[in-house]
Amino acid sequence: MKVSKRIRAIVDMVSAGHAVCDVGCDHAYTSIALVESGKYPFAVASDVRPGPLAAAEKNIGEAGLAGRIVTCLSDGVPALIHEMLPEGEKTLVISGMGGLLICRILEEAGDNAALFQEMVLSPQSDLDLVRRKLGEMGFALVDEEMLIDEGKFYTIMRAACRAEYRVISDVESGTVSPDMQDVAGKGSSVLRKKTSNEAGITAIGDLKPEKGGSSTFDLELPGITESGDSKSEKGAIGNVDYKEEAEALYGPLLLKKRHPVLREYLTKQKKIMEGILTSLRKAGLEGDGRFKEAERKLEVLHEAERYYENP
Repeated sequence: MKVSKRIRAIVDMVSAGHAVCDVGCDHAYTSIALVESGKYPFAVASDVRPGPLAAAEKNIGEAGLAGRIVTCLSDGVPALIHEMLPEGEKTLVISGMGGLLICRILEEAGDNAALFQEMVLSPQSDLDLVRRKLGEMGFALVDEEMLIDEGKFYTIMRAACRAEYRVISDVESGTVSPDMQDVAGKGSSVLRKKTSNEAGITAIGDLKPEKGGSSTFDLELPGITESGDSKSEKGAIGNVDYKEEAEALYGPLLLKKRHPVLREYLTKQKKIMEGILTSLRKAGLEGDGRFKEAERKLEVLHEAERYYENP
């Protein structure tokens, strides 16, 4: 099976050895590529539409992977996903849909989503909302990648559950005794914040600003919050308020990497926004709300460009 650059990048982002739940699998190309790579033992491919799911089952059968990929008709994360996946490390993969829909899926899944050790997400829009949602759920961004596939820009992000936000079973929490586990069900769980001596994963925002424009980032609850110096001032890292918004919108790790594809995207977006401002200015609409919003967005983009200065 020929695998697109986008799907290959998603496969490469998933930690080896993890079992995978592929939500919105469509024709199961991602699930098939994951399991065929030999690095992932098992996958559940789910979709809300019967038609694509039937095509997925056909593709899985033709690939000879019927015993290692199972399909599930589900609107979002399947309710019994952790019974369907084998014991061990698990990754939730969601791609090919808008950021608002991904946020809704994660919100409705609740603990079912929080039980995954890792998420690999590739939203087609509203990336800033998805990054904020991950922070709300106690997940820390650990890697981001950006690429161009067939003329379109794609961003892929990998997030790990921070140790201080850990889902534990009812037995472990003491709310259900061990002998009542069968009655409560093995999927019964509770989300609690770990104590400071238990926490192990570095939370977003723990990194400090580096010389030359690299910066820290923080997606703490309830959304983007400032990390580092709290003063809004121009300096080596620019305006702090715009900096936070730039990191949420364009990706803190992509900016820290000074990713070349992101720079190409910023250049393209800059031309678009400057064109909008020119058109509004010619129309005498400098006082219009649209003009002010376009100016603000351009300032945020300029803040992102500062990461590429003085490499």
